Amino acid sequence: YEFFNKPFGLKHWMEHGEGMGVDPDRHPWKHDTIIALLDPDQMLVKPITGHFSSPNDIFRGGSMDAGSGENVDTLLSLKENEPQFMVRHGHPLSQEYGFRDSWRKFASVAGPNSPATKVTSTEAQRSYAVGPPYIATALDMYAISRQWCEL
Repeated sequence: YEFFNKPFGLKHWMEHGEGMGVDPDRHPWKHDTIIALLDPDQMLVKPITGHFSSPNDIFRGGSMDAGSGENVDTLLSLKENEPQFMVRHGHPLSQEYGFRDSWRKFASVAGPNSPATKVTSTEAQRSYAVGPPYIATALDMYAISRQWCEL
């Protein structure tokens, strides 16, 4: 796949960038640092933080309650009236995109046995209709970059 500059660039920066690095156990030195990964053609219209308290912020984050079709963080925000869209270890955030499950018609390009071909419409809309900016702790972002580079 020719467009792997993003995952390999991210991984390289996290391992060798100024002020960055990983320890012998493959953990980033600054594991609590919040990292935002953007595409170069994106425009910022408001600050990117690790904390999103407005229900108008359309981000996906947190773990999913199996089969619910709802984002656990969203439910907690609405029920407890507390902002739960907060980047923390194990809970990255990303922008929700409007393409919903339309990508599924191209899943076969990943190969006939690819897990992408087995994703249901509900799963696709709930868990995979996201894109940059991707925001995570350095610990999670490094784990993501390593997995992404293995694809």
